[in-house]
Amino acid sequence: RSRKIIFIVTEHLLRDPWCRKFKVHHALQQAIEQSRDSIILIFLHNIQDYKLNHALCLRRGMFRSRCILNWPVQKERISAFHQQLMTALKSNSKV
Repeated sequence: RSRKIIFIVTEHLLRDPWCRKFKVHHALQQAIEQSRDSIILIFLHNIQDYKLNHALCLRRGMFRSRCILNWPVQKERISAFHQQLMTALKSNSKV
């Protein structure tokens, strides 16, 4: 019943069968059934699109650009990241 679901995308997430088979699938089903743009992906590292698609059946094109965030490499960009995250969290979830 969450308004937003955040996935921290790492290599570990891609390998974790519990996340792959249940958590991500459940979140996608919930988003589709409720016509909500409720999933936010945060990439801690550079994950190739083919890995994301193969492991989780997700593609970046499935999400609005404000719902795909990359953790900054430079520490001085962290405040900008937080602003992006707040924008994504405050966005209207209805599609």
